[in-house]
Amino acid sequence: MSKKPFPSQTQDRFIVRLPDGLRDRIAAAAKANGRSMNSEIVRALMLHFPPPPSAEDIIAELDMIADALTKSRGAAMSSVWQRLQARLEEVRELVEANPSLLIIPPAGTDDD
Repeated sequence: MSKKPFPSQTQDRFIVRLPDGLRDRIAAAAKANGRSMNSEIVRALMLHFPPPPSAEDIIAELDMIADALTKSRGAAMSSVWQRLQARLEEVRELVEANPSLLIIPPAGTDDD
């Protein structure tokens, strides 16, 4: 029976060439924060490249916007508000039906 590998053994690996002095700065930050250098680098990358929002997150944000607008619109419902509300509902339905539409390619890529 073979041993189950540690999670770190199954994760992607990538070798990076660091400019002079950067390794020392990473090591100092890792020590100050009580982390390994790997954890410090992964944390920095996750902060710079956060995961895209889920369909549920976007729908929740649209709901909050719609609620705020409903509370602040006052007595008269303008045609602008009606169009905005209809558009929000269209976006909500589109996102619920096609969550993959939320994946936005990075700027500068030509996926046309």
